[in-house]
Amino acid sequence: MGGGVKFEIGEDVCPPQGALLEEDRGWECIWKCHTATPVVHMAFSPDGTLFATSGKSDRLVKIWFENKQLLFPSKSVDHPMSYGGQSTFNEINYGFVYVAHPRAVTNLSWRKTSKYMPK
Repeated sequence: MGGGVKFEIGEDVCPPQGALLEEDRGWECIWKCHTATPVVHMAFSPDGTLFATSGKSDRLVKIWFENKQLLFPSKSVDHPMSYGGQSTFNEINYGFVYVAHPRAVTNLSWRKTSKYMPK
């Protein structure tokens, strides 16, 4: 099987090692993050490089991106990151930015952008 992607945000969804169900054998938990409020809405960008999350009646949307380069790698290895977990050089690490919305978010969707628009 090819390399898949599985992550969790919020509650502990990954079962303990060895407790996988037969239909779940193709998934491997490679990243998880405990957020301040449970994630209710989630959507991936059309190119798959970003994803957005928000909670119930939340007015802030988190836009998550993969950290390709750690600014302070020596501190990141020793101390938990503010995003919910420890990170090493070989592990996947995500950061986020907040986008404010004037009202409570009820759904998330991405707009497809032109291939000529810079990322």
